[in-house]
Amino acid sequence: MISISNFQISLALRALRERSTLSPQDLAMRAGLPSDEVSRIEAGEIGLEYLTAARLAQVLQVGLADIAIAAHALSPAFVKRKYDQMSMHSGVS
Repeated sequence: MISISNFQISLALRALRERSTLSPQDLAMRAGLPSDEVSRIEAGEIGLEYLTAARLAQVLQVGLADIAIAAHALSPAFVKRKYDQMSMHSGVS
């Protein structure tokens, strides 16, 4: 069984969004979400609900499986480095 954390999903979503050249605010607007929601998801501040993921995937023109595949493909070292950076900025330990 493959385990993917919410944080890995948030990193994958950011990579897919950046590949599309959309800003977090543009993606949120096109998906019908509050303007700060994509930024908060990408920062790992809030989890990604299924319906929100489906809306974002549709705007990004990818499938939900593509988000999971991108998350699984991230190297553990990259995920740890990004998590440590996020923790330093938010005071999470």
